[in-house]
Amino acid sequence: MKVLSTSRLRTLAFAPVVVVACSLVTAPAEPDPPLLCGDGVVEAAEQCDDGNTVDTDACRTACVAAECGDGVVHKGKEGCDDGNASDTDECLTTCVSATCGDGIVQAEVEECDDGNASDTDECLTTCVSATCGDGIVQ
Repeated sequence: MKVLSTSRLRTLAFAPVVVVACSLVTAPAEPDPPLLCGDGVVEAAEQCDDGNTVDTDACRTACVAAECGDGVVHKGKEGCDDGNASDTDECLTTCVSATCGDGIVQAEVEECDDGNASDTDECLTTCVSATCGDGIVQ
């Protein structure tokens, strides 16, 4: 058996220690490319993607299909679209512009609207309530 001197032991005690560890490393998977609404390709949660920036056609710029009540007038399909659930304003919930004679009273615009073409009842065709002296015999 070989005996080391004390000076040699001191050198070994302070010698740097190198540890080599091996492990199986795999390359990380490539992330899926981000979905891009407006690229003309319908992907994942998109209802449509026509690839344009026109918000009034059949496909909105948010890649959802245009529909009555979304607050945007769909050209050629809707007369109006105010996006609310009120039939007493200028736009009905069917996306048709309210008019006298449609059977729905427009708040602060019409006194009445019975939806008929008769002036011999309580509501005239001008959406004004019939009264004595209006020149029409009821």
